[in-house]
Amino acid sequence: MLRPSPTQQISGSGVLEDAANVAPNWTRVGILLSAVEGGFRPAATSPDASGLFTLNVSGAGKVGLNITGIPASGAYLAKVLLGSQDVTGKEIDLSAGGLPPLRLVFRPGAARLTGRAEASAPNVLPGRPMISLWPADPRQRDARAAVSASFQ
Repeated sequence: MLRPSPTQQISGSGVLEDAANVAPNWTRVGILLSAVEGGFRPAATSPDASGLFTLNVSGAGKVGLNITGIPASGAYLAKVLLGSQDVTGKEIDLSAGGLPPLRLVFRPGAARLTGRAEASAPNVLPGRPMISLWPADPRQRDARAAVSASFQ
């Protein structure tokens, strides 16, 4: 017996709040849904120039939402709304279908971390090393919560 996976579309938009005279570049933002539980194929997209996006989702179950990139220099992802519910860092259950639109809320004023990496021996830091920051709260430590950047 073959059972087709349910298919649905999740639509949404990005918004850059409180950023007077800053034009966001939404093509710098990536959206990825990945399976946490259940039969689900990963889905990825980027918003169009106006910040609108649609994810074509096949399968049912719980997914994690990973947002990469920022629409403007110095911005950060403040929250992710599913309808009026804040789902930042939470799983989303796709089983029921008919989800309200997602809204990615970015704000200016991201924290800036600067530093210097020094190699203890030659060729210890070849290429472009990365740094990753994780939440202090162990309950929030997963791949969706990490913030990573390349050394310049």
